[in-house]
Amino acid sequence: VIMRKPNQILMVLLLPSLIWGLSSACSPGGGELPSDQTEETAEPSEAEQEPGEVQEATTVFAAAQMIDLSFLSLPTEIKAMGRSEVGYKSFELGDNVASVVGLYQPTFTEWGWKNDSGHEYTDETTANRYFSKDGFVVSMSVGNQGESTIVTFVNHGNVDLCTLPQTPDAQPLYQLPNTLVYVSPSTVSDVADFTRQELAAQGWHEYTMPDTAAANTADSQSLMFVQNGLELSALISIAPDQGGKTTVQYNITLLPLDLPVYDGALGLEFGRNPPYLGYKTTTDLDTLTDFYRTEMGSLGWTEMPETASMTPEQAALFFVGQKLYANDSEELTVMLELALVDGQTEVTLHQVDAD
Repeated sequence: VIMRKPNQILMVLLLPSLIWGLSSACSPGGGELPSDQTEETAEPSEAEQEPGEVQEATTVFAAAQMIDLSFLSLPTEIKAMGRSEVGYKSFELGDNVASVVGLYQPTFTEWGWKNDSGHEYTDETTANRYFSKDGFVVSMSVGNQGESTIVTFVNHGNVDLCTLPQTPDAQPLYQLPNTLVYVSPSTVSDVADFTRQELAAQGWHEYTMPDTAAANTADSQSLMFVQNGLELSALISIAPDQGGKTTVQYNITLLPLDLPVYDGALGLEFGRNPPYLGYKTTTDLDTLTDFYRTEMGSLGWTEMPETASMTPEQAALFFVGQKLYANDSEELTVMLELALVDGQTEVTLHQVDAD
């Protein structure tokens, strides 16, 4: 099962900034809707940003070279808040909001990260900062809980949200460096079909969680995608406050480790903890074996060749290297299994015991 980050806490902390960013959404763009639409697209205002160039998603390995949040130095009096990853760190302090901001904002500036002053927010109980460097974005959310202050850092990767697909009839609602929301008069189903098609063209792989069933309805669909080391969520739903129109909310974060997916994967299942991916493809075993040996090696994994097993109809390879959480005592061992079944190759990559 995928372990979700505390999005509810983050959204509460971000709420003032959401209001602050209402006028800075991207211009709509993308392909055509799957059904006929007659409503004209509104002209973008001067305050709206033109979409940038579509960027391939970073890997976790490459993101760690830019900044590894798990190694972010902390005051000695901190209280840990669960896991610590390359792209995620949360902890509890006794300091007030202003003190925390004063501690970490100069640190990121010294490291060469630029503070996005247009989206920053601070009051007595909350603060949000967004730092950017070479296309990457890291957010800092600070919230006072009475006797303590919770601090959360998240790496949102290197993909400009303005390059994500928006329907031709899109009406911008708001944009933050890590969140983009727009409104469409089209149906939830049509917008979902459009989103799947356009994101696939950009190299994103839609996935479902293992052993779970989709809870999508006519009024709401929650879509999840991965590309390299990034996870993208697209929440598409009816919004009564927007006159019953369809809203689309994009959020993007860095994954804890790299599990490569071959292009053309069918029926992708993906899980964070324990790490797992599974899919089918028409690609042959030899091509997939070469792909994973090359990709895993470039991402910091080391193959254990003495444990490999190869036949014309199935293969098993083992790799060791990355950690799921920074405080794990040992690196993970993962097993790649390939099997020819009914003219297709079934691919699974999952964690196994090191013994």
